[in-house]
Amino acid sequence: MHTFFVHKWVGEPVESDEMAPKWYPKSELPYDSMWVDDKHWVPKVLDNEHIEAEFYFNGEGGEIDKFNIKELVIN
Repeated sequence: MHTFFVHKWVGEPVESDEMAPKWYPKSELPYDSMWVDDKHWVPKVLDNEHIEAEFYFNGEGGEIDKFNIKELVIN
């Protein structure tokens, strides 16, 4: 997957089949109700790190078997 960040926004997010968007302070993100891998990579990208990550999930997708996160140097 690729993740893109928006630094300026006009309007309000709209609910979809996949999510009901809601604004949170960075320090209060609800990791317990997010995908299990999010707590490992989201804080890094919110701190402006560029990363490449691999996550391997169990058959059900509810647990991570292993993962690797590598910080990238962007010139």
